[in-house]
Amino acid sequence: MPTRRQLFVNEAGNKLVGSDGYCPVWKDITSSTGKTGKIVGYKDGILSRSYAATAKQGIKLPKYIFEEFNKIKKSAQAYNKEPLLILSRDKRKYPVTHLITQERHLELLRKERELEGETIEEDNKEGSD
Repeated sequence: MPTRRQLFVNEAGNKLVGSDGYCPVWKDITSSTGKTGKIVGYKDGILSRSYAATAKQGIKLPKYIFEEFNKIKKSAQAYNKEPLLILSRDKRKYPVTHLITQERHLELLRKERELEGETIEEDNKEGSD
């Protein structure tokens, strides 16, 4: 029986690959969750068309980051906007990071594919389970 962590990673990967498509290089050995396992040496990650991703659940991030994002979500709803939290620490060590909701990210991936004239269904038919 899969753990909660495994279920979270599988769901995140499935949604990412479902919206972004399979990585064209690895689609023949990629599962429906975007995982390639030990074959390509990216054991804990998800490979999609555009991303090398990892999904973490329950990691020790400061609670106030999530609280700030929830505040922004409420404000964004009041103005009929999408929430965005911009994070910066030491720019020499860490990139400025934009935090958006998963739903918004998947929507942007779908729109990007539509603009490029590609369909996810055609791309994903060639991936393996």
